[in-house]
Amino acid sequence: MAATYHVRKVAKGRWAVTSVIPGWITPIGTYTKRSAAITTARLLAGWRSSVVVHSS
Repeated sequence: MAATYHVRKVAKGRWAVTSVIPGWITPIGTYTKRSAAITTARLLAGWRSSVVVHSS
């Protein structure tokens, strides 16, 4: 079962990465730079999972 990694802005200058599997949400961590959060999510996702970036 493949997970979906979500990148969201949680506060000014803070981006959170979470792993979402149907029925389960796991927080991965927070990052100060958006690009660092996206890079982390892409590395964890690999070729099997997807990354969703919520813009706000």
